[in-house]
Amino acid sequence: MARFKRSATNRRQQAFFLRDELPRLAMMIVFLGVLWLLMIKARDPSMWRWLASDEPRRTAAGADARAASKPESKTPGGEAQQRANPPIDEDSDEQSAAAEEFQAVSDGTTAIQPEEMFAYRRLLSWVRQQTLPDLRARAPAEPSFNELMQRPAELRGTLARLSLHVRRVLSYENHDPKIGESRLYELWGWSDQSPAWLYVVVTPELPAGMPIGAQVEEDAEVFGYFFKLQGYQEASAPPRAEPLRAPLFVGRLDWRSAKKTPAPFATPKMTPNAWFGIIAVALIGLYLIRLAIRYAPQQRSAASFNRGEFDDEDVGRWLAGDPNACTDQTTDIGEFLHSSGDPARAAEVRNSTGTERTDS
Repeated sequence: MARFKRSATNRRQQAFFLRDELPRLAMMIVFLGVLWLLMIKARDPSMWRWLASDEPRRTAAGADARAASKPESKTPGGEAQQRANPPIDEDSDEQSAAAEEFQAVSDGTTAIQPEEMFAYRRLLSWVRQQTLPDLRARAPAEPSFNELMQRPAELRGTLARLSLHVRRVLSYENHDPKIGESRLYELWGWSDQSPAWLYVVVTPELPAGMPIGAQVEEDAEVFGYFFKLQGYQEASAPPRAEPLRAPLFVGRLDWRSAKKTPAPFATPKMTPNAWFGIIAVALIGLYLIRLAIRYAPQQRSAASFNRGEFDDEDVGRWLAGDPNACTDQTTDIGEFLHSSGDPARAAEVRNSTGTERTDS
């Protein structure tokens, strides 16, 4: 009889779990899934592009900065010598020719167009005629990434300094006979000023010993001329996605090899996925502990029965109308059925002519 009573209690607990607790567990799992998707989506740089809304600088301010960056002559004849032999990009004829050629340059294309090759060759020519110390002495500070994106036509051909974390260095053969170098080098990297966006640099030569490959980890300072906004497709982009844009510079770079030694007691950083997993496991674990405590089988006190236990065969005989079955029990079987959640069956048993209380 105790086994029968436990089975009825378990059925009630299962029904309560399916009716109340299971929907709550499903909602919690769905909530954790939505939270995980939001964390993954938040890692996409395009979600935060609307925050990058720096106010563009005025053209006059940029012109003043470029004028202030010119080295001042400290000797009496230095100023006259500077006017006699100005840098190639500050020559009036070169500036006029470059301004006309820059009108054919279009931003956002994934390749340099034929009509853009005239301006491209001119910038390479300016770089070839100047050494790295010359470019370093004249290059102003790194321009704002938003300024390059918003005013590329105004800043085209300006000299700038970049501090890049280079992640790709490619070498390709030059097939243009009007460019003196047989090979050119293309570098891709990001700056501390805009870590979510890439820059691309074309240079006629690399420093000795600098590695070449699709995956490198090097730091370099770039001194060159802004050419255009180069279009590129990220690795996870769908086939017809609009290309992203990276400022393209033509210049020289300064690279110093440095051995990177890991910290002896470096603490690993927790990724968003790891934090999500820890939170999810903790919540589900607490929920399962709560269910285990609620639905744990309870110990029945010996006071509920004076002697023995109901046997399945005795219960069957008693329900069939045998008054001698289950005579060792002091609990009324009708009361037991009523307490087990079957009042209709209890009333039927009590009204039966062949039944009587076992304690009478």
